[in-house]
Amino acid sequence: KMSGQKKTTTDAKLNSSEELVYDGLDNMVGILLQRAYNTANKDFFSKMGPEFKPGFYTTLSLLEKNPGLSQKTLARALRRDASTLVPFLDQMEKKGWLFRKRSETDRRAHELYITPEGANAARGFDKQVKSIERKIEKQMGAEDNRKFKQLLAKFEAIYFRG
Repeated sequence: KMSGQKKTTTDAKLNSSEELVYDGLDNMVGILLQRAYNTANKDFFSKMGPEFKPGFYTTLSLLEKNPGLSQKTLARALRRDASTLVPFLDQMEKKGWLFRKRSETDRRAHELYITPEGANAARGFDKQVKSIERKIEKQMGAEDNRKFKQLLAKFEAIYFRG
């Protein structure tokens, strides 16, 4: 260890012979968010299966509750660039989970609708997601879990609406 450089307490020992010097990286918001996201996704995808992609659950849930949602509005809700949304929706359409219909009021826009197969997939995903949410709350404690979600929402509001 070099003078003035700090190790993290959470994973300084990656294996018995290797230590990392983070020198403050382990205390940066972006790094912590990325690591938390990657850690949560590893658990999440192990339960959801290999065909599941980030955003499937949210998209299906939003379409179920908002039939006829425009692609533009969905992209904004998912915080995705519209150009990456089209191939994502193509994947979901190929699975039979949604269909697109040209808007009758704006010929340039497409409305999105969930199919019965998509609603069925959403119910299956919902069970898994709620199970994972319960696990997180149990491990963090209800109050810390609530505060954590509040802080994430505040962070997102600052950068999205800011």
